[in-house]
Amino acid sequence: MRQSDTEYRRGTLLGLTLAETLLILLFLFLLLFTDVIDQKDKEQDNLTAEIKRWREGIESIFEVQQPEKLPGKIDPQDLDRPLDELQLIANEYATAREEIDQLRSTLSKISDDPSKMDEVVERIKEVAKAEAEKKKKKKKKKKTH
Repeated sequence: MRQSDTEYRRGTLLGLTLAETLLILLFLFLLLFTDVIDQKDKEQDNLTAEIKRWREGIESIFEVQQPEKLPGKIDPQDLDRPLDELQLIANEYATAREEIDQLRSTLSKISDDPSKMDEVVERIKEVAKAEAEKKKKKKKKKKTH
C-alpha cells in the first residue's frame, strides 16, 4: 500500500492529478481569451463609430449642391452643345466629301462619253435638293436650341 501512495503522489500537483490541473488551466485560458475577444470587439465598435463620424464630417464638408442655373455658372449641357455641333459638322464634311468623289467620277465619265451629260445634270439636281433639305434641318435645330 505504501508503494501505491508514493506512485499516486508522483502524479499530483497541489493535491490534484495532472489531468485535473490541465483542465483547470484550459478553463482559465478560455476565460482569459473570451475577455480579450470582448475587448477587441468593443475597440472595433468604437473604431467603426469613429470612422462613421469622420466619413459624415468629410461628406458634409464636400457636399456639393447643384443649383439649377445661377448667374455666372456654366450649365453642363452648354458644354455638350459645341461638341454636338462639331460632330454634325464632321458628319456633313464626310457626306460632302463622298458627294464630291461621286461627282468627280461622274465628270470623268462625261469626259469619256459626252452623251452622259443628262446623268450628270440629274445627279447635280439630287445633290442640290439634299443640300436644301440639310439647310432646312439646320434652321429648325437652331430654332429649337
